[in-house]
Amino acid sequence: VEGRRELDIYFEREQTLHVSLKKTENSVNITPLTFKWDVQNIVSSITLEVKDGQISGKGNAHSFPLYFISPKNISSRFDAQAFSTLSRSGKLTEIIQVIRRSFEFVEDLSLELVAGEALIHARIPGFAEKVPVNELSGGLNKYLSIALAIATNPNGVVLIDEIENGFYYKHHEGIMRSLLLLCDHYSVQMFASTHSWEFLRAAARALQDSPEMLTLLRPKYEDNECTVRKTDGQLAISAINDEVEVRA
Repeated sequence: VEGRRELDIYFEREQTLHVSLKKTENSVNITPLTFKWDVQNIVSSITLEVKDGQISGKGNAHSFPLYFISPKNISSRFDAQAFSTLSRSGKLTEIIQVIRRSFEFVEDLSLELVAGEALIHARIPGFAEKVPVNELSGGLNKYLSIALAIATNPNGVVLIDEIENGFYYKHHEGIMRSLLLLCDHYSVQMFASTHSWEFLRAAARALQDSPEMLTLLRPKYEDNECTVRKTDGQLAISAINDEVEVRA
């Protein structure tokens, strides 16, 4: 992870004293030791102390938002809300630029009202009026949903089922590269399922210079038990390039 990292180790001012009532023994005064670390402005901490012959710890747990995107749950209403959120925070320009790099026919994007409902519209050459995105390319609509989910979910997780659906195979590599850049920019972890060799090859090419960003997870169901085999980095890319079966 790039950026500034800090680790603070300090003694708490408050002290804990444990005295056994069952037998006579020397009382030991233990001052808890606290570890605190900061990674990309996410501060975590844990306090350790010795108690009953064991080291115990307590600290804060962070929750990370998660978005799930599948061919069946893409929502124009959700996309409009996410689009509006980015617009209000002044972060919409970079998303529009990302969209235009992958879909050059899109000149601009905006929110417009249709029968009282806000929908994302695109300005397309040759059309007198802007067109609702959900009436244009299925690939554009899906890509926009993924990009908005990433941009409005910093430090979170995005799950994408059948990521290749809706995208022309020749665009897979460029789409993967741009989504990886978005994930890196917003510190988002992306999980994507696919059965497509074409997409896997495109992903391997997109990640050739940064293999550490790739992990292949291959589930296997056998004897009423599911196990997952993990293949990391360059080994995963080599397996794809050598056409080793890595799909479930």
